[in-house]
Amino acid sequence: MASLHRLIILTLLGAARAPPPGGGGSSDSGAACAEDGSSATYAETITTKSGVSVREIVSTGCPNHESYCTGKPGNSCGDEGEQTTLVEATEQSLSVEVPANPKLKNSFTAGELDCSMGTVAYALNGVGFYSGAVAFDSGGNCPQLDVADPEAEWISFDCCSGHSTGSGGYHYHFPPSCLIAQANKAAPIAGGHSPQIGWAQDGFPI
Repeated sequence: MASLHRLIILTLLGAARAPPPGGGGSSDSGAACAEDGSSATYAETITTKSGVSVREIVSTGCPNHESYCTGKPGNSCGDEGEQTTLVEATEQSLSVEVPANPKLKNSFTAGELDCSMGTVAYALNGVGFYSGAVAFDSGGNCPQLDVADPEAEWISFDCCSGHSTGSGGYHYHFPPSCLIAQANKAAPIAGGHSPQIGWAQDGFPI
């Protein structure tokens, strides 16, 4: 399984340049991600800290596939749903840790998972996964939006099911179609099982 994991990572990223130095979390370096995916980097190592095994992930945060700005209300990418030649994503100097030996949680509260904002997982190309939550209402809830709602994020997804924040952080909310296609081509799994495409923040594979 480990060799399959390494094969998928190496094949997906190809001859990407060395990853940037890590620092904890993520910071925007300001450099635009290449529209063809060539500025993507990803590296992971297993280390022990305070007697606990952790998986360290270092990445530029850039997608390793085509990505162009897609319009939605309030941004500069053109009309709603229109893909342009602009690139929103910028290099993020991502450096994070997730548990290397995850354990199931005994219990959780209602809405704890559905309403998580920001990054909840990391793809094997270093791109973050966001939850389906978009915003909280005045009551502190995160209602599901109708597809026609002007605040719906999916009207601005690119052809690979991702897009960027206002500060350039590229991320996915839905299954990343291009990354899944790459993983299936690099190391197809018999029996219809999907390939691994990332790690959740609690350490479980996605």
